[in-house]
Amino acid sequence: MSVIAIPQDKPARARKGSNAKQSRLPRVFLAGTEKAIAHRADVAEARVNVIRAAHPNWSDDQIAKRIVKRYLTSVTLVGAGAGGTAAIPGVGFLIGTATLTADVLWFGWASARMIMDLAALRNVDISDPDIRRLHVLGLLAGDEVAVAAASRVGLGVERVGTMTIRAMNHRLTRLVLTRLGTRVVAGRMASIVPFGVGAIAGGGVNFVLARDLSRRASETFERLSPVVGNSRVVSLRPSLPA
Repeated sequence: MSVIAIPQDKPARARKGSNAKQSRLPRVFLAGTEKAIAHRADVAEARVNVIRAAHPNWSDDQIAKRIVKRYLTSVTLVGAGAGGTAAIPGVGFLIGTATLTADVLWFGWASARMIMDLAALRNVDISDPDIRRLHVLGLLAGDEVAVAAASRVGLGVERVGTMTIRAMNHRLTRLVLTRLGTRVVAGRMASIVPFGVGAIAGGGVNFVLARDLSRRASETFERLSPVVGNSRVVSLRPSLPA
């Protein structure tokens, strides 16, 4: 008697394919942060100087509020726009899913840029790309120890090898993917429901996540500011031997 083999793996493959886009979105978020980190520190300084020139009487706290407000506004509007496409009859859900990648990429980029701008405002040295990444990833992951280490190296207080810094960044990358990245994706997937609800959900999710991150970054760099002001900021390259 012949035996008919039943292909058991097809449903699993289908599930894998349907979840492929969602599973890679945390890496899309991280790719957005890397695009911003790749810019030199003087780009962030230039953005801060533009605000200073426009408002010469503003304090650093007022400038920080402007940086945060600009960040919150941008990510909220982009989130609402991506979610709002789900309201288009017939093709809304498909378009909403397509715009999700761009939204997550933008969220990562804008978040890293906001962190770098606040660091530049408070004169925190982010000229070295590895230290710049350590600040950004540390704040995204909520790892205060990593941010403190980045600041101490930037001030020349500690001499830490480049390989050690990069190992820390590798660990933080995994934390960002599993913590903030998955939170962003979960919220963004909820935003592409139809009937216009997605616009509200998308903007709201982005706002809550961005508000918490900006608050953490503002408080961190505000604490660092007096320390930086009373210390001699040295070049990072001598303190990070190859």
